[in-house]
Amino acid sequence: MVLYCSAFGCRNSGLTPGIHFFHFPKDDTLRKQWIIKMRRENFTPSKFSVLCSEHFEESDLEPKCRPSFLRSLLMSEERIKSVRPRLLPGTVPSKFQYKLYTGTKSNFSKQDCTRPRKAFEKRERNRTLAEIGLATTSSKSTKAGPTLAQNTVPENKKDDEKQSAQDQDATIMDTLYSQVPVSQ
Repeated sequence: MVLYCSAFGCRNSGLTPGIHFFHFPKDDTLRKQWIIKMRRENFTPSKFSVLCSEHFEESDLEPKCRPSFLRSLLMSEERIKSVRPRLLPGTVPSKFQYKLYTGTKSNFSKQDCTRPRKAFEKRERNRTLAEIGLATTSSKSTKAGPTLAQNTVPENKKDDEKQSAQDQDATIMDTLYSQVPVSQ
């Protein structure tokens, strides 16, 4: 199972090279301090919740696990990255980027993260066409007759919907071009 950092805005995962992860402490008071420092509203860590090494200072690590100490022993960088660091007892994370989120709904909403659904996009396209006076046509009828794309059998329904939208767009473009006068 791939680990993901629980800090807001952090995209580090177990696949990120050179990053180590620390589980939330079992001690309730220390755990609460970690949660407060994260500034995530209504966050309750599970047994799988972790924070990555990006949120801790090097001085928060046990001395024998610090990269600077390991370099003084003339260890290679590959070997240093393989050493599993351990936190000093009572350590609280201190490096977070809070400026990404100010806490107001206007700065971050679900709509910012999601694309409109295909059905909505299709309705909006049809509504726009109706406004400019073009009638919507089915995907199977065009003025020029069936095209090669219309004669092919799609592999699944999703491909059929995509093809239908492409055919409809082609029909619209043909209609628009036929209405534009050609100047010589």
